[in-house]
Amino acid sequence: MEDASLRQDFSKFYAASFQRMFGVAWRAAGRDKDAAFDATQETYVVMLKLWLADDKPEDFSRYVAGMK
Repeated sequence: MEDASLRQDFSKFYAASFQRMFGVAWRAAGRDKDAAFDATQETYVVMLKLWLADDKPEDFSRYVAGMK
């Protein structure tokens, strides 16, 4: 699959999962919005690198939640 298609798929995954993942990070960060946002964004950066390398796990939600 080409990079443009992978990026588009990742965009859809990000849009569909960000709020839930942010909520997990927000609770884990003691309701510190800035820390939760930073942790969530850093996690998605790592995920995007794996996604583009086509080295991704089958269940992304568990993977992202496990990175927090």
